[in-house]
Amino acid sequence: MLSYTRYEVTEKGKLMKILLWIILIIFLIGLLVVTGVFKMIF
Repeated sequence: MLSYTRYEVTEKGKLMKILLWIILIIFLIGLLVVTGVFKMIF
């Protein structure tokens, strides 16, 4: 039982890390797009 819960925790940790990376990548792409648009306007 203990090993199963520990496994569950590590799986949740992996999922959170993946989600964090996806958010970071989306944020960076958004930032690049915004700066590109601003450069085009000004």
